Amino acid sequence: MIQRMGIRCAGCGVVFTLRLGINVSKRAAFYVLCPTCDLPIQGELDGNSIENVRLNIGGDHSDLEQEAPVATADLNAPVLMTADSMKGVFFGGMTNLTLSYLCDDRCSDYIEMANRGIVFLEQKWPDVKRAIRYYLQSDGKHFSAAAKQTGMFLQDVGFETVHERASQLYTLVGATSMTITSPSEGGLAFLHRFGLKHTAALRRVSYRAYACAAFSEGKLLEVERRQLEEMIHFIDQAESWRMGMLPRYMRSDVDLDDLDWRVLRDEFALLRDLYVQGFETVCRGLGPVVAVQNVIKRSDPNDFGDALPSGVRSRKSSPPGNVSKYEQMSNVNKLAYIKEIPGIAHLETLLDRPLRNAIGHSSARHDLHSGRIVTDKLPKGISYLDFMAKVADVFEALTLITQVTRAMRIASSPDFS
Repeated sequence: MIQRMGIRCAGCGVVFTLRLGINVSKRAAFYVLCPTCDLPIQGELDGNSIENVRLNIGGDHSDLEQEAPVATADLNAPVLMTADSMKGVFFGGMTNLTLSYLCDDRCSDYIEMANRGIVFLEQKWPDVKRAIRYYLQSDGKHFSAAAKQTGMFLQDVGFETVHERASQLYTLVGATSMTITSPSEGGLAFLHRFGLKHTAALRRVSYRAYACAAFSEGKLLEVERRQLEEMIHFIDQAESWRMGMLPRYMRSDVDLDDLDWRVLRDEFALLRDLYVQGFETVCRGLGPVVAVQNVIKRSDPNDFGDALPSGVRSRKSSPPGNVSKYEQMSNVNKLAYIKEIPGIAHLETLLDRPLRNAIGHSSARHDLHSGRIVTDKLPKGISYLDFMAKVADVFEALTLITQVTRAMRIASSPDFS
């Protein structure tokens, strides 16, 4: 819904018409530039329904003036900041028409995904999160009740044993990620390929022993907790990054810079934390991925062969002696091994290491005048929408690695055979 209101700029004092695309929001930060003096004016929307959305903005509300300059902001789509539907400028200024222009025949797919996620986050996510919390507390009784309340549990699997509860938990997690986003073809191929490798590796005593050792030593449980906590954090803040799914649906010939369209959300600090923490959490869980590949190729999860992958930084070093040594390597070297695995390499493509290092630098900031994320290590910057897309990529990587942990968690359960 686009709402028009008069705002008096606190800088130049000129009244302008703000066209604001309003949706159900949880403390969503945004900004506009004063159309007269270019001063960034920041605001926040908060409310669980259109009827009770509250707006706080860094300017005084004023009566609408007929000939006032116009500024447009939309929390649901990129905008042309000068778009004014009253003057016939609809694309870049009206949510559905903008999305239609950007996505063409995939517009309905994107809107369906976006709306499906909104409904899930409002109606189902609180119950799913409660179930995850009980699982992390090893409270089987309350986990069972909470999981059943979601209506998303496996009907033919119980809750009595450790591996049954793990199966139920990761079914909830997988269904959640599939509902609030759309899996990429590469992601689906990863799950299929890893599933085949894992099933084949389970025939080897060495792989089963590796999984059981990871469980008994507490490593697997530590990784599982970190991944599930990070999933909760990502999904709690999904509204801040889910528009990052939009580029997957956009026409290939659309360039937002050429159109001078931008995303006017202002939650960079939150997105940066999600990206960095999500990136590190994914890399922390890569051990089982290389372990299963080692079993397939050399029958031993700890045998990395004699050759180093091409992406390993130090060419003078030797392959790690076991999975534990691999897990101690730098992220760039760990990902070099992932990149070499057919069907699995998609995981590495979702993680932009140069970007992770750049935004982790103290100079990284959201330049409101250009609408780009800039840093000393990334002088040309990256558009806000492209950065949201990178955060969405990390969320996909996180969902994939949690399913790897699911396989290990079930296989290592004391009551699983």
